[in-house]
Amino acid sequence: MRFVINHGNVELLLKSPEVQALLLMEASKIAGAAVAASPPATRADHVKQGPAEFKASVNVGEKRALGSVVTGNTRARVDQAYHNTLLQALGGEMI
Repeated sequence: MRFVINHGNVELLLKSPEVQALLLMEASKIAGAAVAASPPATRADHVKQGPAEFKASVNVGEKRALGSVVTGNTRARVDQAYHNTLLQALGGEMI
């Protein structure tokens, strides 16, 4: 038996709204875990900034949909720089 992949249909599947919804759901879980992993504000300037915000999004590329999580404010960027919060949210460890 021979199996031939229809690349056009695979590409349609990888860009489908269902796949985009799954990617957004997983990215949102990671963003939530990053917020939970973010240490509480201790300095006065950090308290004024509010809690760290991480944003989940989905973009449709040339061949597939891509999910991403990015920092949403200065507090999150600083936290990511010093503590690798997104890596921790994925279950990774700093070396």
